[in-house]
Amino acid sequence: MNAKKIFFDTNTLLYLLSSDDKKADWVSKNLQQHNVISVQVLSEFTSASLRKIKISNTELDEFLDLFTSIFNVRSLDIDTFETGLMVSRRYGYQHYDSMIIAA
Repeated sequence: MNAKKIFFDTNTLLYLLSSDDKKADWVSKNLQQHNVISVQVLSEFTSASLRKIKISNTELDEFLDLFTSIFNVRSLDIDTFETGLMVSRRYGYQHYDSMIIAA
């Protein structure tokens, strides 16, 4: 039986830095190699964790190393962009959320 893939968005990864132990524990338990993130999520995580949470560059690098070593990281190309555009138009998601879904 194939394990289901979980696509982590930025907010889900930020739970690792939150004071909500239940959410942080769920994320920790689901950090597995078959799960997926996009380069966009890495970028948003970087921005939010430095600007809002104010972690150090060293801490950020540790998280990014962890994420890129355990997740299937998907990049944005023209096919992904076009799929995201279709998702946005069909289901009414915001543009950037649709790009994450498409990846």
